[in-house]
Amino acid sequence: MDFDNEMDRSQVTEYGMAKFVAFQCEKNKFKHFTYEAVEGVIKHSTRLVGNKKKLSTDFNKLLEIITEADIFATLENKEFVEKKHVEIAILEKRKRLNKIENKIDEFIEDNTIMIDTEGSRVGVINGLSVLGMGEYSFGRPSRISVTTSMGNRGIINIEREVKMSVPIHNKGVLILQGYLTEEFAQEYPLSVNAYICFEQNYGGIDGDSATLAELCALLSSLSEIPIKQNIAVTGSLNQKGDIQVVGGITEKIEGFYNVCKKRGFEDKVYGVILPKDNMNNLILSDEMEKAVKNGCFKIYPVSKIEESVEILMDKMFEDIKKLVKEKLDTYNKSRESKKE
Repeated sequence: MDFDNEMDRSQVTEYGMAKFVAFQCEKNKFKHFTYEAVEGVIKHSTRLVGNKKKLSTDFNKLLEIITEADIFATLENKEFVEKKHVEIAILEKRKRLNKIENKIDEFIEDNTIMIDTEGSRVGVINGLSVLGMGEYSFGRPSRISVTTSMGNRGIINIEREVKMSVPIHNKGVLILQGYLTEEFAQEYPLSVNAYICFEQNYGGIDGDSATLAELCALLSSLSEIPIKQNIAVTGSLNQKGDIQVVGGITEKIEGFYNVCKKRGFEDKVYGVILPKDNMNNLILSDEMEKAVKNGCFKIYPVSKIEESVEILMDKMFEDIKKLVKEKLDTYNKSRESKKE
């Protein structure tokens, strides 16, 4: 028998989850959970499957949190398990598994891994990636850079050239070529060399969730309009410029938030651009929800490349497109004159 690892979230299944918590408390002689604590378990269940409209059926993982929450309530001599005890249980489990995450945080903090979160730069953008460590996964920003020049090689994926990317990522880069061809090569062939690189990456690249970031950086390099470094980007893309859903959206956004948090929110605003269709998969912590509500951290759901470019560059997309076309025209004329 093949059982699904998730179920639809409804009043009936939420009530069933509450009964599961109560049953485990009776069976194992745990303290009973408050209403808010049960809500915390349900939220954790949605995070396990990465969907606000689903609940996890991995009851063993939920039982781990229930058991540890009871221990923390007992240590505080509380009559009931409260929401904060559920949160502590989740946090403590994370601490047991996040050694690599902490090391990467240290490298970012001391600038061993270079990530800008202030100012603007041409052809440089903060992409978002997820690193999986077995049972535990976490997100962190990755610097993506693009350089362009006159030539006829098109888009060069540096990771592919050195065999550090898998077919899905290679496909994403070819999609960029298709988008550029339709938008800018209707009158003459593209006369450009564009080099795309994940900086300080030594472990390979998988997936196509950086396609949107790569295209924004490419358009920035060609137009010479800088990109805001306080905004990170994730999203897949098709050849028509539509933005498609990606996986690990919560981990990616929380990863960038954690980097920004360590650098301070005083007089600063950070944010993330993500696919609009991913909003049901975004399940933020209470702390992040508060930061978003206070305006310290912004979420930008988008569905087209045009929206993303305008947010990142503070220019109308048509103006960016005009500058890109002028640059490509210059490249083409130079190439033709050299032929003569």
